[in-house]
Amino acid sequence: VIILVLCATPITAQKLYSYATMFIIKDQLRTSIDNLISQITIEISYINNSATFYIYSLTSKKFRTEVRRVFSSLFTGQICKTNTVRPISIPVQFNSNSNKITVYNDYQCKPLKT
Repeated sequence: VIILVLCATPITAQKLYSYATMFIIKDQLRTSIDNLISQITIEISYINNSATFYIYSLTSKKFRTEVRRVFSSLFTGQICKTNTVRPISIPVQFNSNSNKITVYNDYQCKPLKT
């Protein structure tokens, strides 16, 4: 959170300044300085995106393990298999008299406990 605040504050301040001075006539030097400050604040805002990788690498053992696994799979040519999820069909019986739905298990044909 601290990194996010430190990286987002300069660009926010620069945008506010830019909107506040939008209708003020500036000379070429002032325009150049404003453009330089704008580019610097944009670069600072990119630090947030790259810093999270290093923060997670330093603090999370599970993240480091997964990064090693991904890099080793890239270098060894082994591609991880994707998991597939398939929906199951569950027969449903609706009793209009009691406004209840009964769900049956496909394998045992007994009502499931809900």
